[in-house]
Amino acid sequence: MVTLIANPPVGIYKGPLNLGQACYHVWNDFTQRSLALQGISVICPRRSVNVYGRRAEKLAGSGSLEARAQEAAANYLGDPTLDQLHLQSSGIHSDAQPEVGKKVLALLDTIARNGYLISEGDDLFLDVPKIASENDLARVVADINFHPFEQRREMVSLLQTATQQPIKISSDTQYTLRIQHSSLKLSPIFVAANSWEAYSVDSCVMPMSYNVLAKYGFLRVLSSVAGGHHTVQEVYVFPRVVGEWSENIRSMLTTDSSTDAFRYACAKSHSVRSKECAFDITRLRGGLKLVHLIGNLHKRLPKQNASTDVALDILSLVKNRQYATAIGQLEAEMRDISKKIQEKASNHDLAVRFHGLLPTVHIFMPSVARHTL
Repeated sequence: MVTLIANPPVGIYKGPLNLGQACYHVWNDFTQRSLALQGISVICPRRSVNVYGRRAEKLAGSGSLEARAQEAAANYLGDPTLDQLHLQSSGIHSDAQPEVGKKVLALLDTIARNGYLISEGDDLFLDVPKIASENDLARVVADINFHPFEQRREMVSLLQTATQQPIKISSDTQYTLRIQHSSLKLSPIFVAANSWEAYSVDSCVMPMSYNVLAKYGFLRVLSSVAGGHHTVQEVYVFPRVVGEWSENIRSMLTTDSSTDAFRYACAKSHSVRSKECAFDITRLRGGLKLVHLIGNLHKRLPKQNASTDVALDILSLVKNRQYATAIGQLEAEMRDISKKIQEKASNHDLAVRFHGLLPTVHIFMPSVARHTL
């Protein structure tokens, strides 16, 4: 089984990678590592960018619009921050890649053959009322795992309010995907939402922010149903991070142990319920303490082949995007093991507990886990 984590495209014209974007890449990585522990093959592009759109038209400089946009993309992709976060993801995904364009146009052809396109003059529409009448969209949404769960109600509401009229999917934007043998161009949001057609997978996890669920997320579900190949298994709506890069935070990405501490702070800052969460720099200190504690326990406890119910509980929490609770439970277990050592408890029993937890350490703190596994 192959699962795609559709790392949401970042607009390259909004400036360098911000702290919130760094956090959601780390959150995606928690999911990728937990799926890998379950024996699931995962595809997740490390750098996912949105190049098409009206912002490209405002770029200064000489040369063609496409050349200026590609130069801006290259500058954005040159940011080394993502390579410092110990991510398992790799590769680049862009809505402007030729292979992506071919797959989006192939999907469009399939949607047309299935009778779900409306052409009116110079405009092209997705026939949403017909899609809704001929497919059980309520069942489709019911089969998708939503995190947080409340977002399912938002999607159900969209089925009730946003399926009465066709949705325009053509655009007069200068820099976007052009339909072959036609003057029509596709809207950048349609291209971005369906750029994931470029991957042949069994299922798809779609992370996204709250403000794009009604557009990007809804359009992807509608398009995949209209195309007859619906693979969206999970929709994860992540909170907006309140906070900005500082020298203190950036300095945490210079060593393995401090990067693990940054990842710990990302986990502790996450909220599965709120639309916003604050990145608390004081949590970095707690992350360093946990890194050092795990390293010291590794020196004290002989290696054992073991698994524990607690590790399974932590994996379940990660699956449900309860990162703060999961890292808190892991931290409490490590502190309890340390306390039991001081109380002269059986080293063998403690070693079984400790080494049974190490796969979950690998999810949150891959550097210290690499040195102990």
